[in-house]
Amino acid sequence: MVSGFYGALAASASVFIGILTALLASNLSNLNAQRERIDRRIGTIDSRLENLNKQYEHFRDTIEEIREQQQAEQRCEQAEEEVDNFIEEHIRVEFTADPDELTPRMLQRELADYLDVDRLNEEQHNVLQERYEDIQSALTTTSSYGGDIPDDAFIDAEVMAINNQIDHQWQIHTEQRYNRNYRRWVQTMTEIRSLQDERSRLADRHESLDPSRIRGSLRATVVTIGLSVGIPLLFYFFRVAELSFANFPPWVEPTLVSLLWVGGLLHVFSHLRDQVNEETGDLPDEPDVSLDDDTTDL
Repeated sequence: MVSGFYGALAASASVFIGILTALLASNLSNLNAQRERIDRRIGTIDSRLENLNKQYEHFRDTIEEIREQQQAEQRCEQAEEEVDNFIEEHIRVEFTADPDELTPRMLQRELADYLDVDRLNEEQHNVLQERYEDIQSALTTTSSYGGDIPDDAFIDAEVMAINNQIDHQWQIHTEQRYNRNYRRWVQTMTEIRSLQDERSRLADRHESLDPSRIRGSLRATVVTIGLSVGIPLLFYFFRVAELSFANFPPWVEPTLVSLLWVGGLLHVFSHLRDQVNEETGDLPDEPDVSLDDDTTDL
């Protein structure tokens, strides 16, 4: 009768442990499948980030090139205005050198003193060099530079209007080109940040799906198998083989086996309860992306 009791304990525990083992195997399979999906998504993100990085650098370089061109044009315009004022206000008024003795270096020093600077920049130097013959002519003529100008010195008004129109159209084209590349640069940077945030979350999720976390459940299952299945089967074998190691009262052995059987089940139930109550480590919300610090420099 006691042997049948031991067999019933082992059989009932085996059914439960079989269900638990199948559940663990299913969870392990799902965990590996999720890790593979995350790996594929991260690979797709990395490929997309490489392409976006090339576009980002292209738009950034284009924007910097346009800005440098605009700044160079502004410096040239300022230099032309300064040289024009220098010729009109200073030549033959305060500076009356002999045209035959005039040298470029002398003229550069005179313009630097007029502008109250230590040395001329590249744009001022180039404009002054272009106007060198005009300054010589102004010093040669008996009238001031602002006097009557020969008819052949006038630039055709129509040509000036066309040039001004061309300059205006080119400026509009440059601004449109700048705005277009700037918008694409911001869009690309925003997409890069979004993908980087997604990749970071996926990487955290990938680490949380570590298969080694199932080892605790496997250990609990092995302990339960030993206590709730192994021990009853062992004593069942002793009964069948009519082996006895000590003379205990008849109730001691079944009671001990029953307590170990219950202890094994309680152990696995306690482990499952701890797993259910364990914090799942929810992923953080996606942070707000601010582009102010990055977009004001361009």
